[in-house]
Amino acid sequence: MRIKRTILIILIILIIGVMSFMIYKKVTYKKPEPKPDIPNPPQTTTVTDFNYDIIHKVNKKEENYLVSPYSMIYALSILNEGAAGNTRAQIEQALKNKTISKSSIVQDKISIANALFIKNEYKKFINTNYINTIKDKYDGEILFDDFYTPEVINNWAYKKTYKMIEKVVDQIDKDFVLGIANAIAIDVEWQVKFMENATTKEDFNKLDGTKKEVDMMHSSEGITYISNDNASGIIKDYKKYDDVELEFIAILPNEKDIKKYINNFDEKELNSLLSNQKTTANYDINLSLPKFKYDFDYEDFMKDLISLGITDAFDKDAANFDLMETEDSILDLYVGEAVHKTHIDLSENGTKAAAVTYFGMFKNTAIAQPKEQLIIKFDRPFLYLIKEKNSNNIWFFGTVYEP
Repeated sequence: MRIKRTILIILIILIIGVMSFMIYKKVTYKKPEPKPDIPNPPQTTTVTDFNYDIIHKVNKKEENYLVSPYSMIYALSILNEGAAGNTRAQIEQALKNKTISKSSIVQDKISIANALFIKNEYKKFINTNYINTIKDKYDGEILFDDFYTPEVINNWAYKKTYKMIEKVVDQIDKDFVLGIANAIAIDVEWQVKFMENATTKEDFNKLDGTKKEVDMMHSSEGITYISNDNASGIIKDYKKYDDVELEFIAILPNEKDIKKYINNFDEKELNSLLSNQKTTANYDINLSLPKFKYDFDYEDFMKDLISLGITDAFDKDAANFDLMETEDSILDLYVGEAVHKTHIDLSENGTKAAAVTYFGMFKNTAIAQPKEQLIIKFDRPFLYLIKEKNSNNIWFFGTVYEP
């Protein structure tokens, strides 16, 4: 009997203790203050340079392609001047502090041009500070029009690319407010030309094992041979135009899997090749290089920019282009269209190449939706780039799977 009474007393004490503790917690509990609204951090990518981010993204199909990272950087920089908040942070994260200079025309051989195309109906809502920044910082042309058709945009691109790119957009969307464009074009000669009478008909070996007869140029002058454990290639200089020095670099991977090589191609690999040079001053170098000419339309441009972390700009609900608009603007702009088109023509005389990067800015409506590309003979698929001789600015990067 005494044991049962003792157990009962212990249970009562435990119950009283638990209840007292719960009452104490309820009385002393303070509801945590709500966390401040912190913007979501921009998405990050694993590559450290926008040039090679784009090169890896476009390397999807075994086809001729050509992109201009430099043109993209121009257009994205102009877009970024009007961005704020997460939208700006994402663009800057993708660009990784890339810098560009003002637009210019050099001896009618090299052209870099920028423009804003503003619809008359909405020009009162576009911030004059933004317009002046594009004019002053980028030498941008400001073109106003009713934009019932894309004629003004396409004509501008046609002129600025030395008539190499005829059409940027097919039609103007009903929610179009303004367009942002950059055009880069070169029509440059080799420092040492290929002799036309040395060009011969030869076979080019395609990846599928078949052959195609092509015009193969030959030279043993004005060439620098480059190589490392992974590939070999050449550097061939263009004539100097004012202060602009461009060079052509063609690279032939040791393995035939060119796509795999490009997936791993970066500034370290390029520098490795460039660090081991042999010139015609000390070596007998014989180059065979096919003539080629083609156009490319980067169909996945918007999708690939989104995958690089620039997501908000194309999202009509998340885009923040407050610096592009006036305080009383009713537009709530976002990027509804992203276009990148290129052209190249490489011959005995030199190289003609052009690129246009274009962003169409739309007003936010429920209908418009953002869309979801030491004998060396280049007789099989290869890659090439055109860059500034004394900088890391890659003006053009492309592949030749079939000349």
